[in-house]
Amino acid sequence: MALAHARVLLPDITVMSLPAGLDRLDADPAVLRVFHGVRTLDPPSGVVLRTAAARVPRAVSGLEVEGAVHVVREGDADALMRALRTIGLRRASCDPDQMP
Repeated sequence: MALAHARVLLPDITVMSLPAGLDRLDADPAVLRVFHGVRTLDPPSGVVLRTAAARVPRAVSGLEVEGAVHVVREGDADALMRALRTIGLRRASCDPDQMP
C-alpha cells in the first residue's frame, strides 16, 4: 500500500530494494550507480533503501539524510510510510537537498 501511494503522490522518490547480504552500496556497482544517478538529478530524488537484513548494516545506515535518504527493513510498512511522509514533507517545504 505504501509503495502504491508513493508512485501516485511522490513520483520523485526512488525506492530501492537492496539485495540480501549487501552491507554497503559500493559492493554492487549497479546499485551504487542507480543511487548516485537519482541523487544527482535536479532536484535530487528522495531515496528509500529497503534492506532484507534483520539489522540495518552500519555502512548503509550511514547514508541516511533526514528528509532525503532513508533506510528501512523489508516488510516494515510503518517505517516505509514514515520515510515517504518525511521525504514528502521536505519536498513540500522546498528545503535545499544535498547529496550525502
